Amino acid sequence: MGMQGDRSLICGYPFENSGADVMGRYPATLSGATYDVGRISRGVKFDGIDDNIKLGNITETNGVQKLSVFLSAIMTIQDTRIAAFIMKEVSGDTSSSNRWALCPSQPTIGDSNDILCLIGNGSNSYGYTTNNILPLNQWFRIGFVFDGTKSTNATRLKVYFNCVQQTLTFSGTIPSSLGINTAEVIMGYYNRYEYFKGSISEPKIYYDAILQP
Repeated sequence: MGMQGDRSLICGYPFENSGADVMGRYPATLSGATYDVGRISRGVKFDGIDDNIKLGNITETNGVQKLSVFLSAIMTIQDTRIAAFIMKEVSGDTSSSNRWALCPSQPTIGDSNDILCLIGNGSNSYGYTTNNILPLNQWFRIGFVFDGTKSTNATRLKVYFNCVQQTLTFSGTIPSSLGINTAEVIMGYYNRYEYFKGSISEPKIYYDAILQP
């Protein structure tokens, strides 16, 4: 990661047998999830039943015009419903509006091995891939870069898979800023849908539209 990413890092988790945040701001609380082998060093394993990790209400992601989120993951099953890698949405909010989330998709939106990125501020808006790129039982690096200062869906939201920007199909208009909510950031679970089965390592959240490493 270059200097831009270093300066704008909100939180990051090496998961070296602890939930410590390298920035010391938002320690991770594991619920059922267990420390395990990661893509490079260590990671966290999720059972797909009830495991999750809570990072707290990361307020630096509320109402902002720029946000970048990257992580490494390995999926062991293809879900038929959305099971998030990482998300911030109020529990029970059926309006699908003030949220952000990075997920494996579902058959009605791309396919179960596509990437879905939800970016909402008062409306249900998102972008997703359609080329069935997420493998099973193999580590990959994914992330999104949101920049609401840009003028089009394609320039406001970019999704990366193994350091390569992906072509997205959009629903709705990607907003110029993120919505505001009081929800915790959660890994391994999508509010109202499914739990993720697999492992996650090296998650990082930035308050800027960083260059993908």
